[in-house]
Amino acid sequence: MAGQGREVGFHGAFATKAKAKAKERDVPGAYIERVKIKGKTRYLVLTRNSPGRVSVSGAKHPGGRRVIRPDPFQLPNFFG
Repeated sequence: MAGQGREVGFHGAFATKAKAKAKERDVPGAYIERVKIKGKTRYLVLTRNSPGRVSVSGAKHPGGRRVIRPDPFQLPNFFG
């Protein structure tokens, strides 16, 4: 994975849709999004991140404020 944000994981930007589809097949749960970067069309391969977990206060008060925290057991893979 090339990068991970709060909502999506980034797996690459490709100039052709064929190359993006090849990467999409290799990554479970991936999808392709077409965007313009510096005036050129690129195909991004992205995955959705897990929504995290609800804080203890949110669990005790179901109608109250929810604070989403990242899942500590889902660590980024820095080694490939």
